[in-house]
Amino acid sequence: MQAKGMKSILNLVFESTYGVLPSTGTIYRMPFNKNALTSKQNQIASNTITGRRDAVQPGLGQIDVSGQLDLPLDVRNIGLTLKAVIGVPTTTSLSTSGNLISNSPIDVTLEDWTKITTGSFHISIDGTASDVTGITFASVVSMSAIATAIQAAIQAANTKFSAVIVSYDEGTQKITITSGTTGATSSVSQMTAAASGTYLGDLLNMTNGVSTAGAALYQHVFKVGDSVPSLTIEKGFSDIGKYFRYLGAKVNKFSLTAQVGNNETTYTMDMMAANEVEAAVPLTAAPSSLALLRFNNVNAEVKEGGNTLATCRKIQLDIDNGLDGDTYCLNGSGIRPAINEGVLTPSGSVEALFIDTSLLDKAINGTETSLELIYSNGQYSLSIKLPELLFERATPTVDGPKGVTATLSYKGYYSNDSGNSAVIATLINDVSSYAG
Repeated sequence: MQAKGMKSILNLVFESTYGVLPSTGTIYRMPFNKNALTSKQNQIASNTITGRRDAVQPGLGQIDVSGQLDLPLDVRNIGLTLKAVIGVPTTTSLSTSGNLISNSPIDVTLEDWTKITTGSFHISIDGTASDVTGITFASVVSMSAIATAIQAAIQAANTKFSAVIVSYDEGTQKITITSGTTGATSSVSQMTAAASGTYLGDLLNMTNGVSTAGAALYQHVFKVGDSVPSLTIEKGFSDIGKYFRYLGAKVNKFSLTAQVGNNETTYTMDMMAANEVEAAVPLTAAPSSLALLRFNNVNAEVKEGGNTLATCRKIQLDIDNGLDGDTYCLNGSGIRPAINEGVLTPSGSVEALFIDTSLLDKAINGTETSLELIYSNGQYSLSIKLPELLFERATPTVDGPKGVTATLSYKGYYSNDSGNSAVIATLINDVSSYAG
C-alpha cells in the first residue's frame, strides 16, 4: 500500500530536556496542510585514488534535520505554535458566569412584597435543580433587601448554591441571579413553580427571564524571553505504520501573511531539530486534540500607530529566532547536540492603497511607529503587535494603468516600549492553559 498524505498525522509534545522524548506531558495532534520536516545526510564525494576509473565509496556528512511546516491559523492550536515561537505565555481567566435576569422591570411597591412570607420557586443552577422555599419579605425596607433575602434562600436551599449572588439594579429595576461558578457549565435556568409556597417567578419576571450561559475564556500573552522550548514532533504515515520522530525541534522562523482575496489563512514554521528517529508505533494512540476553529483573513484588521489602517491590502509578518544550528561536534553521531537561540527579529512588509504619503513620510523621516495584526472569531481573538518598528524607504512604482499601491518593508525591535517586548501576541480563547 502506498502511503497517502490524507492519512498522515502530526503529533507534538514539548520537551523538558532538549532532544529527549519526555516521559510525561501532553501529546497534541495538530492539524496541518504540509509537513516538509525531514532528515538529510549528505554524501561526500571522494577524491581517493585506487588505480581504477571507477568511483570509490563516498563519505557520510552531518545529519541536517530541518524543514517547513504549513498549518491553518486557528483559535486554539495557534497557542501551541506561539509557545514554540516565543515562549510560555502568561495566562489569566476572563471566564464569565451564567445568570438569569428579569425580562422587564419588576414591581417596586414594597407593600406588595412585604405581604409575601412563604415565597418559593424552582430553579436549576450549574445543572443542579432545587426548590427554593420559605422566603419572607415581611421586614424588607428596600428592593436591594429583597434581592438579599432571595440570595440567602437560594444559598440555603442547596450546598452547591453557596456562592450564588442575587442583585438588584436601581436603573433597570431588574433582579439578576448569578451563578457562583464561571465557564461553559455555569448556568442559571428560568424559574418554575416549586412544590409549595407562593410562586415568585412572575413577580420577579423570571418565568421567562433572560438566561445567559457562562463562557470559558482565557487570555494568553506571549512575550519574548531568553529561550524558546524544544519539541518532539512526530510525522506519521498511519496507513503503512511508519512514524518519524524529530527530537529537539525548535522554530527558526514563523511567517504569517494576511491579505485580501479568497485565500486560506495559514502560516509557516521553518523548523530545525537535533535528530530523526524511526518508530513502528505513534507516540500515543490517544493524543489530545484542540478542536479546529479557523481565523479567516476576512476578519483580519491591521492597526498602524494604534489606528486602523483601512487602506491595507496585505501584511507580511516574520518572526526570526535566529537559531544557531551549526553546533555539530565530534560526538560519534553527526547530529546537533544543541540549537541555540539568537536575537529574535520581527520584520515584514505592508501593502496599502497609495492615497497619501503618511506611511512613506514615516519611512523617509525615520519615524518610529507600531503595527498590530488582529484576527477575530466571535468572542475569540488573536493580536500580534510590534510596538516599535521603522519602515524602510521605498517610493511607489507605476506598474500599469490601474490603481497604485505602496509596499513598505519594516523591521521591529525593542527600545523602551512599556510592553517590554519586541513582539507581543495576545490570544483569547477557551483553552485554560498552555503550560503542559
